Amino acid sequence: MTEEISNTSEQSPTLSEAAAAPAPATRLKPKPGRHGSGRATARPALVRTDSRTEATPSETAPLSAPAAPVFDVPDAPPAPKKPRAKGGLAVPRSSQAAPAHSLLSLEGTISVGTALAVLRGEVVTLHIETTGPDPLRDEIIAIHARRVRKHRTVAELSLKVLPLRALPHATAEAGRPPAKGQGVPLQEAVSRLLEFLGTHRQHVFVHGSAGVQAFLGQAARQYSMVIENPVGDVVELARLAWPGRADYSLPGLTGDLLPGLGPVRTTADAAKAILGILQAASKVLTASGGLVSRSIVHWGTSPDTIKLKPSPW
Repeated sequence: MTEEISNTSEQSPTLSEAAAAPAPATRLKPKPGRHGSGRATARPALVRTDSRTEATPSETAPLSAPAAPVFDVPDAPPAPKKPRAKGGLAVPRSSQAAPAHSLLSLEGTISVGTALAVLRGEVVTLHIETTGPDPLRDEIIAIHARRVRKHRTVAELSLKVLPLRALPHATAEAGRPPAKGQGVPLQEAVSRLLEFLGTHRQHVFVHGSAGVQAFLGQAARQYSMVIENPVGDVVELARLAWPGRADYSLPGLTGDLLPGLGPVRTTADAAKAILGILQAASKVLTASGGLVSRSIVHWGTSPDTIKLKPSPW
């Protein structure tokens, strides 16, 4: 079988001759060269291989098989690299515990230290109840905010929100959507929440900041409102305070850290649980030998930090 292919390939014309088919290939007549020699000055044929043009003599060794057509296909873009999780901020699997943190970065020390420092003053813990996880399709049906000043609750805002469209009972997370007369329209709910926050400088703590900000941001934009308050996520603080946990959900954290609080069933229970988790994480991180305390001591005396300070003239 191999010999037949070789014999066939020896008689197969080059690509330049095949382009002139069906006319028979003509031999080049001897032509006097520069020095009057009678050698034939045949030009090499051009063969396209591997998206590049190479010059190959017409009298090269025969190919082992007929050449296949070559297409100039652009190279496929490289596969995107999967982002790596930053230290212990990724949720560890139950079968693989995350390693304990030695020190926070300078940026992390400033960020976490600031978040815990505002707890000594005034903060707001916030929780919302929705009909699902998608802010474009699902709706807010309850909002609860708790104002805390020096670790004591001084005011609360609890709202049942009327859905923009009729919703079946099964779509609600924790019960039936409020009936007319028992709830307020979404526009009024967002307006009252902004009034409760008072200023855009008021720090807000939630559980799962991405979802809360997506829902409330979408609702505010519908009515030309803007929510610009700094948001802290107790999930990130819990991962720093208690690395290696398999469950960072609000019921899981509450059941392990705040057993006296009871089950989380309403938005009011959730806002109270967020406050309890925030206070517990603050004690662990800022205690003597805690992660934030060690990081502050380290960066307070580090040569790298000293370089960032302005030098005197």
